Amino acid sequence: MAVASASRSEVRRADHSAAALTAVLTSTTALVGGVESPLPMLWGQGPWGILAVLVLASVFAIGTAVAGWRFISAVSICPGEGILDVRIDESFEDELWRLSTITAAAAAAKYRRIRRGIPWLGLAAGTAYLWCLLGTLS
Repeated sequence: MAVASASRSEVRRADHSAAALTAVLTSTTALVGGVESPLPMLWGQGPWGILAVLVLASVFAIGTAVAGWRFISAVSICPGEGILDVRIDESFEDELWRLSTITAAAAAAKYRRIRRGIPWLGLAAGTAYLWCLLGTLS
């Protein structure tokens, strides 16, 4: 019973981690939307300024999209259909062990998705920082 309880709490903890990182990503996006835009300054710099705007916007959009997809998909991982079917020939201990194994695998899958999304969050946050810095300087 303790193993089943621990694996269920890890699934809940992974869900909370994914939700917290999604909130950080949303806050970063809101920060970019709320700062004064450096577009007039960069647009006036000629082709290099236009290239800078396109690169910053593209990197931010890609980083935000991939990180958001990773974090949101981490919350919605399902162990698969038919896995939780009741088997009459199993004892209670076997059934409990199988349930613990399934929830532990779900928690591991959630943490893998979260771990893969963190570098993309860093990329989006770094680009947002640069965008805000350029907005302040303009």
